[in-house]
Amino acid sequence: PMNVNVNGSDEEQTIRAYNHFINQYNVTIHDRKIDSSLTAIFNNDLFHGGRMYSEVTNTPSDQRALLLINGNPTTSSDYTSHQIMMGFAMEYPSTYQHVIQQWHGDAYAYLGNLMNITSRELVKKLVVIGINVNNFNFSTKPQSPLNKWLLTKGYLMDAKSLKDLCRTVLTAKYPRIFKAGYRDWE
Repeated sequence: PMNVNVNGSDEEQTIRAYNHFINQYNVTIHDRKIDSSLTAIFNNDLFHGGRMYSEVTNTPSDQRALLLINGNPTTSSDYTSHQIMMGFAMEYPSTYQHVIQQWHGDAYAYLGNLMNITSRELVKKLVVIGINVNNFNFSTKPQSPLNKWLLTKGYLMDAKSLKDLCRTVLTAKYPRIFKAGYRDWE
């Protein structure tokens, strides 16, 4: 059984407990040992937003089926737009049901339709910013990382236009999920 007992530990102790547990297993791909230790990057604290990374989680999706744990094959469950779907389920149950029934569970397609954006990659980035950015000055200035990313991807909108669109559509329709993130953009 895979049980990790952290009983009220602070973030660092929690990550150490997970890593101690995970490192008991030999994870390989193509006979090469994979470092499965987690690195945590979080907004406020481990239990209120952020992500955990490892060489395993960064394995390209087409290679994940080749991962072995103690020589045994693994399986992977990929949940489409999982983070925003959890938000809909908790805060807007009727929207959650609508996305499941009418959009086959793809919240990014649904939100892209609301914003008239066809790029799933762009919608996903905007949703992640809207959910995770809290009390953080996310710049929309011409040389901002988001504007540079938009330029390299060939998008015609700039970050300021996207911020205005997100505020108009996402924050207005789903304020309990998106309000904080877009408020903090310059």
